[in-house]
Amino acid sequence: MNGKDKIRSASTLILGALFLTATILGYCKDPVSMSEYCFISGMTVGLILIASFFYSLAAKRFFPEWIYADCMITVFVIFLATIILRLNLDGAFVSIHIVNPILLFLYWAIFCNHNRIKNHLLISTCLVFPLAYLMIAKIVQFATGNCPFPAVLLFEGNPPHLVIVYIAAVCLVYLILNYILHFINRAIHKKTPQ
Repeated sequence: MNGKDKIRSASTLILGALFLTATILGYCKDPVSMSEYCFISGMTVGLILIASFFYSLAAKRFFPEWIYADCMITVFVIFLATIILRLNLDGAFVSIHIVNPILLFLYWAIFCNHNRIKNHLLISTCLVFPLAYLMIAKIVQFATGNCPFPAVLLFEGNPPHLVIVYIAAVCLVYLILNYILHFINRAIHKKTPQ
């Protein structure tokens, strides 16, 4: 590993630890809310980053760039929702909703080069997380009678055809944002070696 890769590897570990720590601290007092998007996304991204650190040590390379893009868009949406919906900013939620998404965005912008992504359709894998989350939320709703936030905004009080429209709209937003960021990243790293 060269110097930049060592810095990236250490940054990956630190960022993964920050995600896990903030998420656990934010939700430890309210385990019922652990089915919310922010908890599941924070834990998932933290675990992927920690796994990426160990993978980089063992394989001397990092996960494919699209995996980091998927992680970044998953929490970037939290940042945008925090600004638009004025989500909770008490205690650890400042990190969960603002600091961690900004740090992951910077990590992605600095270390991830989308010019290495040869198949642009891989950017569409960003849909896996929101769709998986919505399935988990529906299962939680069936099991407990309570739908976690923000899935409650889609599922409760809406007829099935409107729920489908909302899910399609969510997918479209993820795709548009991720493709815009994909091409911005390619422009940023245009002159850097692949």
